[in-house]
Amino acid sequence: MSSYYFGLVELIFVFGLALAFYVWQMNSLNRDIAAREERERIENKGKTAAKQIAGSNNHSHDQNPASQNAQPDDPASK
Repeated sequence: MSSYYFGLVELIFVFGLALAFYVWQMNSLNRDIAAREERERIENKGKTAAKQIAGSNNHSHDQNPASQNAQPDDPASK
């Protein structure tokens, strides 16, 4: 084989390695993006649920303000 073919094989080999590295990095990047979006979706779902729970707790207290000021009966004062 002449040196031309060795140069061509080396060129193809280097280009193949660069292409494989690109595909590997893009696959890893897409996987990380999907994982981050899933994590953010779960966090936002939890925050929304916490706001709804906090909102429902605040509304239940607003409906009966007398219960907020109610003092337990003190048997010693009787």
